[in-house]
Amino acid sequence: EYQKIYLKKGMKMTIKELLKRLEIIRDSLSDTDSRWGIEGTMSDISELMSDIDNLGIKEKNETNR
Repeated sequence: EYQKIYLKKGMKMTIKELLKRLEIIRDSLSDTDSRWGIEGTMSDISELMSDIDNLGIKEKNETNR
């Protein structure tokens, strides 16, 4: 089952959150054996890319604004 990590609107993603989402996507690939699974994984990657582009990544010493 896919576990989604929701980010608060306007809050930058931490490296830990990014790594967790990548882990979830990686794990879903190991269970993918159909076109729908591949399309779902592609959708997850696109959503993650959008979140990174729109929210950014929080630097270690940076506070959320």
